[in-house]
Amino acid sequence: MISRRLNVITRISLVVIILRGLEEYFTGFYNNDPLFNYLIQPLLKLEPTQAFLVEFHILSWIFLAIILIILQGRKGMLLMMTLYGTVFFLEAYYFSLALKSWQYYPGSVTALILTIIGIFYWKELFREFHRFKKYPESK
Repeated sequence: MISRRLNVITRISLVVIILRGLEEYFTGFYNNDPLFNYLIQPLLKLEPTQAFLVEFHILSWIFLAIILIILQGRKGMLLMMTLYGTVFFLEAYYFSLALKSWQYYPGSVTALILTIIGIFYWKELFREFHRFKKYPESK
């Protein structure tokens, strides 16, 4: 079982990620992001708004699969929590784009919030790995 603190941080981050999706949609993120415009949107061969919504649904289903793996045990949970934690690095990158240009970049408000949450998330996840090494059999 993961710590209560990591559980709370993860739940808060999931809510902010949903808010991020809304912020991206309403501020036209899909028109500005090079990764989305040159990789995802042409791959799906849809209009940018449609491709954005499809991508959002795909990611939602992936997160559900991750949750199912997490429920299988502590070792799988730590692996999935690590993979989930990579989202915070991507959010820090998007926030850095806003800082670099000194302009609002679509999604940068929630990217800042997720970057801050990510610092606490990784700090707690490292504690969890330390506990796992010390007590590998505990749940």
